[in-house]
Amino acid sequence: MPRSTEIRNSAIRLINEALNHLPDTRPKDLPPTELIPEASEWHSFEHELWRLGEEVCSLISKRVALRRDLDL
Repeated sequence: MPRSTEIRNSAIRLINEALNHLPDTRPKDLPPTELIPEASEWHSFEHELWRLGEEVCSLISKRVALRRDLDL
């Protein structure tokens, strides 16, 4: 199993990648979805941010001590 420092470094890399996907300005709101009218459609970058966030969560779950790492 990878060491905590390796997992932490992987999480930081993913977080930095996610930050690079953020737009410079706030995008306009999208229309509601057909299935859930209370929820808006997603911008294309939001799908990538979600995927990266899930990867970070998965990494952190491998080392419980990383949950206390406020820098993550």
